[in-house]
Amino acid sequence: MMVLGKADIRTDNDALYNFGTTAGKPMYRPQDLSGASNTTGSVLNQKGWWPMQNDAWLLGGAHGGRQFHLAKNDLTDADLWDAKSNRPTVLGREILAPVLDTPVPTI
Repeated sequence: MMVLGKADIRTDNDALYNFGTTAGKPMYRPQDLSGASNTTGSVLNQKGWWPMQNDAWLLGGAHGGRQFHLAKNDLTDADLWDAKSNRPTVLGREILAPVLDTPVPTI
C-alpha cells in the first residue's frame, strides 16, 4: 500500500506509526515511533527528497501493483494544482502518475 498526502503527512505521528515510512534516512522520525517500519512502509519520508525520487517511488508502486490511498479526503483545488505556477502540485502529480502509469513532466 502507498499512502499519498501533502508534506504534512511526514510529521503526522499516527500515519507514520500505523503505515511506517520508506526512507534510507528519514526526514522526520520521532523517538516514540521506533516500532514502525523505517524501510518498507507506506509513506515516503526520505531526507533530501526530490521529485525524481518521488516519481520512482510512485512508479515502483504502480508497477508492483500496490494500492494507493489518500491520507485525507478533504482536498481542495489548491492541494492538487498550483495556480500561480500553472502546474500540478506534488500531490497532484502523485495522483496523476499511477493513473497515467508514466512520470508527469516537471516544467
